[in-house]
Amino acid sequence: MHETAATISLHVPYPGNDLKRYQVELVLDTLTQEGLTCKDMMEHKGYLGSVHYSAEDHVFYGKVAYVRSLITFEGTDVASLEKAFVEAVDDYLETCHELGKEPETPFKGTFNVRTGQERHRRASVYALTHDKSLNQVVNEALDVYRGQDDGEGVAC
Repeated sequence: MHETAATISLHVPYPGNDLKRYQVELVLDTLTQEGLTCKDMMEHKGYLGSVHYSAEDHVFYGKVAYVRSLITFEGTDVASLEKAFVEAVDDYLETCHELGKEPETPFKGTFNVRTGQERHRRASVYALTHDKSLNQVVNEALDVYRGQDDGEGVAC
């Protein structure tokens, strides 16, 4: 956690130990202030982890996204959730190394898009008439859709 990060103190409401909605929002806002660009993801070593809250169990929990392996973590506050996420990713990488297995890469840089025949035709004609590849057209369209083209940080 950054030294300048806000401290979150969760009080125990009377009666019971239920976290209030504003407390959950405060935790998620603090995650955002610590450098995350979206409220429901964390990033460590190129791996993204989701952030969710279970009212039934009174814990924050998550899963490493975009890999086939099931890598989960949980915590009761921001510090413990971040720590559990980092430990889960590091443990996964260490386990892969010990087993001599290549860790899964969340994003390989390629994906299939099912656009339908007419959209495919229009995009291909556009690419040809603008002296571009279809990949260039799709990448430019994604950049416009996201409103950015720097590719840095967690994209949400």
